[in-house]
Amino acid sequence: MNSSGDFIPWERRRKVPWSALDVLALFFLYLALTSSGVVLTQLFRGHMEPVAEVTATTEHPLSQLVRQSQGSLFALVVVFFSAVVAAPLAEEFLFRLVLQGWLETQESFFFKRRFLPHGLLSVVLPALLFAALHGGGRKVHSIDTLFFTLLGVGIANVFFTLCGIAFLRIGRKATWRDLGWRFHRWPTDFGLAAVFFVLFVPPILFIHVAIQNIFPETVTDPIPLFFFAMVLGFLFYRTRRLAGCVLLHAMLNGASLAALTITG
Repeated sequence: MNSSGDFIPWERRRKVPWSALDVLALFFLYLALTSSGVVLTQLFRGHMEPVAEVTATTEHPLSQLVRQSQGSLFALVVVFFSAVVAAPLAEEFLFRLVLQGWLETQESFFFKRRFLPHGLLSVVLPALLFAALHGGGRKVHSIDTLFFTLLGVGIANVFFTLCGIAFLRIGRKATWRDLGWRFHRWPTDFGLAAVFFVLFVPPILFIHVAIQNIFPETVTDPIPLFFFAMVLGFLFYRTRRLAGCVLLHAMLNGASLAALTITG
């Protein structure tokens, strides 16, 4: 994985200051907060949707809300916040920085003979987990349930990211560089995200559409998302910076949102 030459210069790095227990704790916090975000927002609106009212579907909740809202600006703002802002921040922080960053420091210990290229497992394993968490069954929900659910998950994602950063900064004495933020490199990171978007997103979207057409009754999102997560992982592996990954993730979700809005 070192064949990209000077296009993506290798960034020097030190061993991350968080442990395996910290990784597990942050994963449990992420799952707890996102689940709580769904439940609390449903309770806030006064009631939970009866199970009898929902049926199985392969359509993503974001797509359901865009379609049912019929171009409502308020609904689009919630979808944008949840998909383009909150989700990339939380997921790149968790899967790339926390998990992949820790795995990179462990590969030499677990694979001393280097029978696999260094960095491969640290990229593949988070990609597999990322893809797996985006699968599973889906239900058709009412527009108000979708609205409050996505709003709650978005708020929970932002809150999780802030809590995670605070924990690593204060509890583990992580520097901003440890956390993948090199603020003076943002122009470079934006350029890398744009290049990666042009190079990799069209074929990934083609794979998504092709598989969806072959298996129309199955949730096929994890397959293209695995390849997308591999791209994100490679970008983080080379740079050890988070901004490019967040921007690239946001670009993909933004492009998907734009396509949903146009096709309605």
